[in-house]
Amino acid sequence: MTLFDTETRDRISYAPQPMIFEFQPLADKAEFINQVNEKKKIFVSVKNETKTILTVSLYSSPYRFAVNWKVDGIKTVERDRHSFFTNRTDKVHHFKVLKNQRLPQLEKYITEICNILFNEDVDIVIFSNQTIFNIT
Repeated sequence: MTLFDTETRDRISYAPQPMIFEFQPLADKAEFINQVNEKKKIFVSVKNETKTILTVSLYSSPYRFAVNWKVDGIKTVERDRHSFFTNRTDKVHHFKVLKNQRLPQLEKYITEICNILFNEDVDIVIFSNQTIFNIT
């Protein structure tokens, strides 16, 4: 797979990463979920927190939410994340890159999270970027 491959596997496809994201801080999650179920498409941004720890965000303009959750069967790293908007500290579970946990497991991780939040007919578009390229 190349960086900007548009291959589709089941309901997952890849698209080039946009240069700029537009989103509303503190947006309503219920509105976000309803919008995605109506549009039947969610965009996913994956970025490095460290060399082997990834953060996952779901995006549907103008909404964007980080979804670093624990998923059964996937190795994650638990960390504390402080929000300056809400002044709260929450536990998050970042995807952990391992020799036996690469892109196929990341796709499973993203699909499991999307299955929890959205209807199963929602297409998942993962933005191709250097992070994705490095774990293929």
